[in-house]
Amino acid sequence: MVNKELAVWYHLIKKVSWIAEQESGYAKEISALRRGNSPITEHYAYPYVLPYATDFKSADQKTALLRVAAMLAEYRDIPTFDRGNGAGYRSFGSWCYHLSKHLAEGKQAVLNPDKPDVVGQRLAYLHTQPLEEAVLSIRRLLALANGLQNPPSLDKYNLAKTIIYWGNGLSPASQNNRRQVLRDYYSSFNYTLPQAEENSSADEQ
Repeated sequence: MVNKELAVWYHLIKKVSWIAEQESGYAKEISALRRGNSPITEHYAYPYVLPYATDFKSADQKTALLRVAAMLAEYRDIPTFDRGNGAGYRSFGSWCYHLSKHLAEGKQAVLNPDKPDVVGQRLAYLHTQPLEEAVLSIRRLLALANGLQNPPSLDKYNLAKTIIYWGNGLSPASQNNRRQVLRDYYSSFNYTLPQAEENSSADEQ
């Protein structure tokens, strides 16, 4: 994980994010990285990804890194969250909240967590899904954001960390990591009393 000394995979995320932002000159690399999204074609991405997997002992973590790199190469219109200037980091769950907020603009004044939108519905059972299935669910959210004007900026390092340490869903560490997405999503709502009363009144009508 990322501590005082950056993990090797961290440097891959930085490199892929930079390549994805370039308008030209890296078509071969982008094409190979994108093929890392499937067990059938992932071997094309091996030369670009696996040298950065030296920290990992499990095959699942190497697979996760391949899938993350493929996502970043595929959904290039999602801006990178700037961790500078004391901004800290933006968890993937928090990013999902900002995506919900973006989708709600012009449609409803207040997001209602009791009536989840397409983002909330996607996240509801994310923590129960094995790695490959979870990757598909996350890709659908990124694809949704990628098609928007001015989508919320994504902390690609936190996304990578979430997927890399997805685990088997059995250990406490894996369970906590998986549930953190949904925790952060709903914690971002800051559900106030006036909002609660407004939504309650709407339900009664």
